[in-house]
Amino acid sequence: MTNQVITPETLQQAVEAVQPIIEQASDKLWHLAEVSMEEVKSAEYLLALLQDQGFKIISTGTAGIPTAFVAEWGSGEPKLGVLLEYDALPGLGNEAVSCKQPRKDGTTSGHGCGHNLIGSASLGTALALKQAMTEHNISGTLRAGIWLRCRRKPRR
Repeated sequence: MTNQVITPETLQQAVEAVQPIIEQASDKLWHLAEVSMEEVKSAEYLLALLQDQGFKIISTGTAGIPTAFVAEWGSGEPKLGVLLEYDALPGLGNEAVSCKQPRKDGTTSGHGCGHNLIGSASLGTALALKQAMTEHNISGTLRAGIWLRCRRKPRR
């Protein structure tokens, strides 16, 4: 383990390097707009993306929730978990315009709370930390996923 410190500039560069992935994920999650506990395509997309970025999928169907998962990269201490929250809300589907306009594809759920942004920013956090840790030979374990959920059914 190294005692090397990651500077804010190093992290800024790491975030800039993964910015295209963050933006693509945000757009994809916005278009999928799947409500809580039904994010099948969103979870599949994020799992594939994390695997492509070198994360190992260590759990699916986590805590008995079919769409919950945990992906891991690295080893040792410290261990850091990043929550990817990306569920949409029913009744908030809208075209990508600044006024209320139903989506042309008929999707009625949407990201009025910005979970597509939260999820993609969290994904970017995990990927940027991985990059900085790799470049600076810093040990530790990163876990990314969605595993903390209430067990209530989504509102309709």
